[in-house]
Amino acid sequence: MASPERDENAAGINGGELDELEDIETKPIPGEKKAHQSDRRGSGKKGLWVVSGIGLCVLIGIGYLYLKEEKSKGLPRQNSETVSVARISIPEERVLLFDSFIIPIPENREFTYISLSISFKLPNKEIKREMTEKKKDLRGIIYDILTEEISKRKEVPPLESLKKLIIGGVNSALSTGEVHEVYVTKFLAV
Repeated sequence: MASPERDENAAGINGGELDELEDIETKPIPGEKKAHQSDRRGSGKKGLWVVSGIGLCVLIGIGYLYLKEEKSKGLPRQNSETVSVARISIPEERVLLFDSFIIPIPENREFTYISLSISFKLPNKEIKREMTEKKKDLRGIIYDILTEEISKRKEVPPLESLKKLIIGGVNSALSTGEVHEVYVTKFLAV
């Protein structure tokens, strides 16, 4: 219910008086805040959120770079010894090439397989003839040596030790002589 005073004030104002009231400027009351002052405070909060968001992005970026660096430190090193690459021209009749060997690596390691190609420098034609005849058997011997040696170690074995093992295995299967040099022409650890 409306109070009787409000009804009297409402009843006492006519249309002309309302027009006069609209023309009168209102003075701000000292206790009241202006509308643009509250906008300024709201924009301060927005700025704080923007700065906080940028700071969070920077922290995430730094954390990512730190973890990436730590992960790259944990990767296994191939070999600490330096491998030199040399081009040697050997007459084709004194070289026996073997197709690539693909050796799977047991699961829980950093690599899934190793691929390498091998060629032998042959001292004479008799050994070349014998090795050509026994090429399938020699390939099996080499494959067995590589899989055994790679499964023993936690990292990729040094090429020099692999070469020595391969020469020993091949020479044990030959009857007309020995090979002394083996070349790993392509080596890939994936």
